[in-house]
Order: sequence, then C-alpha cells, then structure tokens
Amino acid sequence: MELLETLATENDKIWPTEKWPAMKFKNGIRTGANGGHGPIRYSVEKYEPNEIIQFRFSKPEGFNGIHKFEILYIRFLS
Repeated sequence: MELLETLATENDKIWPTEKWPAMKFKNGIRTGANGGHGPIRYSVEKYEPNEIIQFRFSKPEGFNGIHKFEILYIRFLS
C-alpha cells in the first residue's frame, strides 16, 4: 500500500494519532467524501492516489481554507 493510501485507515502512516483524534471517513477517502478528526470537519476536494489529497474545511465555523498532503518527487541529475 502506498503512503497516501494509508491515511484514515487502521494502518495510517501519516496522521499523528498519538497527538490528535484519528481521521475518519465513513466510506474511505475519495473525492467528495466527508469526514474529519474530532470537531474538525472537511471534505475531500481533490484526490489523486500516490500524488495528492486535498481537504476543504467545513467546521467549526471560522475554519476557512484547505489542508493537503502532497507527494513531490525530486529527480537529481548526475
């Protein structure tokens, strides 16, 4: 399983569950899915496996904007 695909699963290798409530989505992560962690709610705005997961905040009131996890590949030329 690729790194981003572990997010919000029992084998989550990204989310700091030792410090924050676990990220949960009823039917898994996919574009349009709603979920969150604790009182923080958001929807999946963009999801490209092994590249990017972008969330848009919906709650609590006053939380505006996005957060995302993105994998960037850097290629070094010799």
